[in-house]
Amino acid sequence: RVVMFSGAVKIAPDALNDFIAPSQDCVVALDGGKLKLDDDGAVGASSEDAFSTGEVALRRRKPREDDAMAVDAEPTSTFTPTMTQGDALKVSLSDCLACSGCVTSAESVLLEQQSVDEFAQACARARSDGTSVVVASVSPQSLMSLSEAYGLGVEETRARLGGLLKAGFGAARAFDTSFSRDIALVETFAEFTEWMRDGARTPMLASACPGWVCYAEKTHGELAVPHMATTKSPQQIMGRFVKSAVARELGVPAHNVYHVSVMPCYDKKLEATRDDFESDGVKDVDVVLTTGEVALLLEKAGLCHLRDAPANDFDAFVSTNEQAPESVCAAPAVSGSGGYAEYVFRRAAAELFNAPITGEIDWVKMRNADMREATLTINGEAVLRVAVAYGFRNIQNLVRSIKLKKSKHHFVEIMACPSGCLNGGGQIPAREGTANKELIDRLDDTYRENARARPMADVSTLYREWIGGNPGSSNAREALRTQYHIRAKSVGVVQLNSW
Repeated sequence: RVVMFSGAVKIAPDALNDFIAPSQDCVVALDGGKLKLDDDGAVGASSEDAFSTGEVALRRRKPREDDAMAVDAEPTSTFTPTMTQGDALKVSLSDCLACSGCVTSAESVLLEQQSVDEFAQACARARSDGTSVVVASVSPQSLMSLSEAYGLGVEETRARLGGLLKAGFGAARAFDTSFSRDIALVETFAEFTEWMRDGARTPMLASACPGWVCYAEKTHGELAVPHMATTKSPQQIMGRFVKSAVARELGVPAHNVYHVSVMPCYDKKLEATRDDFESDGVKDVDVVLTTGEVALLLEKAGLCHLRDAPANDFDAFVSTNEQAPESVCAAPAVSGSGGYAEYVFRRAAAELFNAPITGEIDWVKMRNADMREATLTINGEAVLRVAVAYGFRNIQNLVRSIKLKKSKHHFVEIMACPSGCLNGGGQIPAREGTANKELIDRLDDTYRENARARPMADVSTLYREWIGGNPGSSNAREALRTQYHIRAKSVGVVQLNSW
């Protein structure tokens, strides 16, 4: 039996972590207004002038035959753009509403400005003009996925990918975003302590996942945005670092640095295009490629396998031989999605409640494996609660608890994808015959093993030499924090409030 929640969402019992499907009425004009649909799903007559103003008209797709196979289910609708007059339009990622499955996986968001071809052309321009440089940054989740897919060790994967980016495409620098993740953890904790000190509304909701951010802004803006942490994601912290510190080191202005980021998630493309993440018209991240798109890079470089790429180590901008005091407890706090909840819980327990935690945290599963919580109890009183919520089923439960003022958590780490970032829509899928859960379990084990073994970034030096201030300082706020917005709800998506 298929359980129907609304015309927008369909969840089957054996797939309760389904991504959000396209809404039946997700037609929103590019200027923020809403277009009226007539009974057959076409743009109504009152919206005819939309064509002359550069808006895209959308028409519902006819139901498939197999849609009728679902018991007690209404046909699921998707949309096909149709234009009856005027010139063809180019839609940028800034126009994307994330109103369908791309809220979590964005399976087909490969638009012109965020593609492998655009990256290759930018590299060619940099080589020819002699004034521009290319800098690459790679997420550890992507490295784990590439290591598994190509059957290479993680260190060799890092070296071969570094060689591909540097020798194959002329990148001047290649970084692992693990150290920007360290900065994100430290700044997130600084922000959390401010919240606790100032008596801000809890829970504080992590905002490193762009799928969750986009969904929260456009469906639960007034409710969710005041709770969202403003610390930037590791990708955007790295972007700011590249366009400032790395640009200075290379002796070029920020607008002559082309920054490519390799990420496990298509929604990172949307994140990079936000106006909040640019300075003086210069984007912090110019293009985002998914893990799977690395295979296309290999093809363009004329290589058949990642092992065929020359080896070239990643760069370290600061010494990573010593652990900074602020980062020590981040080492065991690394889940496949960054470890925000665990890091905040450990540091808060030690520094705010003088009750340091040694060993593993006792996580208690709530509704499912992707929703769990940890509680710090002192003298029989629960003084600190943190939680992890992955996947939209759990996100909706969390949002409902906040709406009803029943949430008891102080901090929640949220990721749109079930199982978190290692299961991002841009990752390389499991081989035929291998269950996805088996793949994710292997990736998680490899991620934890390598994250615990790697030296931590010298966060103190980064704050001192790059930021010019301590965590939470005015300089840190300017460089490492952002803002989120309450945006107009699209028709139909509002129905998800009762999911």
